[in-house]
Amino acid sequence: MHRLYKILAIDGGGIRGIIPAIVLAEVERRSGQPITALFDLIAGSSTGAILAMGLNVPDEQGNPRFTAEDIARLYEVEGATIFSRSMWRAMQSLNNITTVKYPSQGIDSVIDYCFGDLNLSDSLGNVLITSYEIKLRQPWFFRSHKARHSTQCDFKMRDVVRASTAAPTYFEPAQIFHPDADDYFALIDGAMQANNPALNAYVEARNKNPDLSDFLVVSLGTGDIKEPIDFEEARSWGLAGWAQHLMDIAFDSMSSTVDYHLRKLLPVCRDGQQHYYRLQTRLDGASDELDNITVQNLSRLKELAHELIEANDDRIDRIVDMLLM
Repeated sequence: MHRLYKILAIDGGGIRGIIPAIVLAEVERRSGQPITALFDLIAGSSTGAILAMGLNVPDEQGNPRFTAEDIARLYEVEGATIFSRSMWRAMQSLNNITTVKYPSQGIDSVIDYCFGDLNLSDSLGNVLITSYEIKLRQPWFFRSHKARHSTQCDFKMRDVVRASTAAPTYFEPAQIFHPDADDYFALIDGAMQANNPALNAYVEARNKNPDLSDFLVVSLGTGDIKEPIDFEEARSWGLAGWAQHLMDIAFDSMSSTVDYHLRKLLPVCRDGQQHYYRLQTRLDGASDELDNITVQNLSRLKELAHELIEANDDRIDRIVDMLLM
């Protein structure tokens, strides 16, 4: 029997990361095992990096420090810390026009609490975290398996997550110094190159394991943005009009394209087994904003997560069965 290589990929989406966190908590409940023990590779972009890295933080006994339920609770409790600014900051930024929306102290404090002084090489399982380097103008990947073999590839977990979550206009870029040099990397949100990192993860797994042919990819979204753009309104837009929508359009189209490609690359096998699962929901009644931390919106996001679980009950059972193989 061929070994099944199991991949988890988690989209970006700010506070909407509570949706995949709740789905993963259900997978842990049904399987009776931590997520890091179920997957061979976990990839994350932006808020997905918080989950991917957070689920691989070891405690003093070498067990996962956080469950998926812990991280779902983190979004709810610490969202106001991450997306925190003073009235003066709001006035100074002129509604996000003249400077980034949020100071970095809030997100830094939460990341420091979660990851402390641990290195990427300390990750319990294999992770792939996306970012984008603005000096070199190229996609950037943090890989735990490389970190374990080379100090040049090893960085603090907190720096890796900070780099992947540095959403333009929301937070300033991350400045990460090279472990063996005085030079630094300037990095922004991983969603800028791979809002849905599932294809990156699949290619990484195939490249790292050329002798394997049996793969399972579980891809978790943070909610689809389906608000239509009216032609008559859009036809007269200039820079100011399009600027409000271009990032949403880019992220949505990137995620959908990755989904399309993986459906073609991993079709249902002859034995009837499905090897690619995409769990995604529509943001009906919830905000698509990355930083909407109101009680009402968080409550609706949690409802959407539970509705997603209910609607995919059989599929989640099949996923868990394959993960336990």
